[in-house]
Amino acid sequence: MKHLENLFGKALDQSGIFKLAHKWTRNAFKHGAEGDYIAIFSEYLHLAYEHNDSIKADYEEYKNCRNRVDYIEDAPTWLLSENLSQQEYQAVQTAYTSETVRETVKAKLIAFSTDFGRITCWVPKSVIKHAA
Repeated sequence: MKHLENLFGKALDQSGIFKLAHKWTRNAFKHGAEGDYIAIFSEYLHLAYEHNDSIKADYEEYKNCRNRVDYIEDAPTWLLSENLSQQEYQAVQTAYTSETVRETVKAKLIAFSTDFGRITCWVPKSVIKHAA
């Protein structure tokens, strides 16, 4: 989880949010802010909550993005990367057409037309992305 803290910043608890707001308020007064400490602290507290919510939202978006399954011509990329060699997989990523060669009850034999030739791969119907 440390790498995620480096990427997004650390999500703070209630105590951390208040400490951050106090730090920002003290820094503002150090650099010449004038007025009531509590009023300025209130503004910075609001900003600290927004900052923390932003960190949490960024992390959630990152998690959702990482958990999303990507597809190449209706076949999931994880399946293609496991069943094809590295060269074939890279060629399939640039495929310009695909067609179903054979179909059984449980799987389809999909042929990808690439600049490097025709590459075929069996894909189970249970993982094929169905048109909505």
